[in-house]
Amino acid sequence: MIGFLLALRLFAQQPDSAPGYDLTEAMIPMRDGVKLHTTIFVPRQAHGPLPFVFTRTPYGIAGAGNALRGYYRAFANDGYIFAFQDIRGRYTSEGQFVMMRPPGHRARAGTRARWTKAPMRTTQSNG
Repeated sequence: MIGFLLALRLFAQQPDSAPGYDLTEAMIPMRDGVKLHTTIFVPRQAHGPLPFVFTRTPYGIAGAGNALRGYYRAFANDGYIFAFQDIRGRYTSEGQFVMMRPPGHRARAGTRARWTKAPMRTTQSNG
């Protein structure tokens, strides 16, 4: 049983893939220096500026490429760029995981918006 669980864990850590897409993995720094694990899928036949879909999750981004064949299929067929990111303190992202933020806590969407523009611009995003 332990061998099976170990094999399953090793399998889950293998690089993700999606047919027709190039994969980039990065540790993206936030304003406070914490780095969040991110995978970016860019269509191999990318031409011109492209839209992108950004997903941040506490559930792990291993296997995110499967979403391009599943619920993001229509976007993948239209040539979108995809970025998947583990939230703070989960899986291979740095920082401390906080289940519930206190009332009035401001989201850090501004940080996300700024960093998505820079790396995506190099991958032909229109975002």
